[in-house]
Amino acid sequence: MFGHSLGGAMAAKAMAADSRIYAGIDLDGTILLGKRSLNPKLDENLARRLGRRPFMLMTRQGHDARDDPALAGFWAGLGGGGGCSSP
Repeated sequence: MFGHSLGGAMAAKAMAADSRIYAGIDLDGTILLGKRSLNPKLDENLARRLGRRPFMLMTRQGHDARDDPALAGFWAGLGGGGGCSSP
């Protein structure tokens, strides 16, 4: 499942709710749980609900896990053993 911006957060939420969705991509979005999450642990829990299914975060300079607490929490919870690549 693929989503851009808010749609990327929805892709993650849909994957967490439906195990039939095998993989997901968030293109330049954040992970929102209700109002903009101020608690990265909530976002980490969402990522853990994906299990080991692949989920790709495509971000841009100035908006990545270093700048966005929601993305940082989500990234910390991903369990697929992936890596991080940045220019």
